[in-house]
Parts: sequence; C-alpha cells; structure tokens
Amino acid sequence: MDFLEFPIDKLIIHKLDFVFIDAMKKQYLDYLYLILPYMAKNSVIIMDDVIKFKHRMNQLYLFLDKNQINYSLNQIDEDDGIITIIIN
Repeated sequence: MDFLEFPIDKLIIHKLDFVFIDAMKKQYLDYLYLILPYMAKNSVIIMDDVIKFKHRMNQLYLFLDKNQINYSLNQIDEDDGIITIIIN
C-alpha cells in the first residue's frame, strides 16, 4: 500500500515528536502535507537526499519559504545532505 493512501488517522492517536521521510523526492511535499496535522509543537521532521535532488523538490522549498516554516540544510556527505524542519 502506498503511504499516501494509508489511513494514517487510524494509526496515529497522539501527536508525533519526530518523523523521518525517505521517499521519492518529488513526493516529499505530499508527505509533508499528510504528516503536518499530526506533528506536535516543537517537533522535528528530517528528509534525506535534499541537496543532490533539490531540482525535484522545488515545490517543497517554495512551500516552506511561503509558510515561513523553519528549516535548515545540513550537508552530510560530499554531494548530499538532509533537511531538518522544526514545527513550531
């Protein structure tokens, strides 16, 4: 089953403190939309491969900037890294 079609509301009963997303890069924004309502205040979302594949994630970066969502890019190897998103 595709996670985007999963009945997440039946699985998550408490707010989440941490989520790690590792999926098709062009779907990262879809995953973020899905998980945001379940995130607790001051929680963290980490996504990988965000530097090497930035060209596939333009809408994600636009969404984060437009909604003033706090994030940082961290290079973890020579050509790639992670994004850390703080949900306030």
